Amino acid sequence: KGGVLLSKELEDLKCNLTKVQCVLPAEADEYIEQNFNILKMQRRGKLLTMTIRGKEEEIESKIQTLEPVYYESLPLTLEEIFISETEGVGYDMQSLIL
Repeated sequence: KGGVLLSKELEDLKCNLTKVQCVLPAEADEYIEQNFNILKMQRRGKLLTMTIRGKEEEIESKIQTLEPVYYESLPLTLEEIFISETEGVGYDMQSLIL
């Protein structure tokens, strides 16, 4: 749209986005939808990968209450941060890239 979308330090942007992989009990889906601001979610078999807006410690604490079979926090790439921030303000990344 011809303007600056955001101007922040990379570390500041990372602080409010968390990427996790986990294997949760089947009944956890509703809890996740209600308690997290999910930007992207992908499921491969039982492995769930999510990019969530929020502090890593708070997200991990909430997920641990679900007693996950597996949990790991992953680093975000610069591309993932860019896509998350631009889609968050209404840009369609597919139309920008194509």
